[in-house]
Amino acid sequence: MDKILEVNELNYSFKDKTIFNNLQFSIKKSTTNLILGPNSCGKTTLIRLLCGIFKSNNNIAVNDIVLNKNKL
Repeated sequence: MDKILEVNELNYSFKDKTIFNNLQFSIKKSTTNLILGPNSCGKTTLIRLLCGIFKSNNNIAVNDIVLNKNKL
């Protein structure tokens, strides 16, 4: 199956608090996925990173296109 979303070694901090440290995962085409966790674990932050609302360190790719400020 083809990967439609790939996150490699994503790091993100906010106000001296590490939210993600080397987060890695991929989502394959034609699958159903769930983001689940307790309050304040980073679910909304992850979605904002994936949507480009928050800047990432160029470690998010959608359909093999790396998301950065030129390709959102």
